[in-house]
Amino acid sequence: MWQNSQELPDESLFLAGQLAPAGIYREISNNREVRLEKEDVLPASLDGHVACYVCVSAIRQPTQTPLSAA
Repeated sequence: MWQNSQELPDESLFLAGQLAPAGIYREISNNREVRLEKEDVLPASLDGHVACYVCVSAIRQPTQTPLSAA
């Protein structure tokens, strides 16, 4: 776990119940990973404590390309 708040920027922390973009998130207290395929709410912890997550990998959503006329 991080020893002080200087080691991790505030904007990379997410709390359970917070809407977060698609990505892979690691719960700080126990290293449980959660994968969000689309923007969604991060789940609560399993032990009754407030879960705090850090995004370890963003998932890029595929962009739609227009069909070209043949």
